[in-house]
Amino acid sequence: MSFDPLRLMSARSGHVTPSNDPAISPREFLERALKAIKRRRGLIHGTWNDSGRVCALGAFGGCNDGVTIPGELATQLQEFNDSMPRATPVTRRKRVIAWIERRLKELDCAS
Repeated sequence: MSFDPLRLMSARSGHVTPSNDPAISPREFLERALKAIKRRRGLIHGTWNDSGRVCALGAFGGCNDGVTIPGELATQLQEFNDSMPRATPVTRRKRVIAWIERRLKELDCAS
């Protein structure tokens, strides 16, 4: 599995740029995202940060500014987060957590 690395510049701005630096592993990215998301009561969709309320990548970025991340996997996480615009923030958080846990199990099976 190949992931183009992206540099997470700022969780507040939701700004990422292409990077030539080595990215953290997909497993580490998912584990860090899971930890950050579990600290939140809910997740929003459509924007990284709205007056302190954040999406899945915004939660990750709040704890990991400046980290180079696996871009394709980060895109998949954000697409899943945004795929349920009518879900409540609490429901979205639960579903994103379940998605990350499934992806971690898939990585276990692949190794």
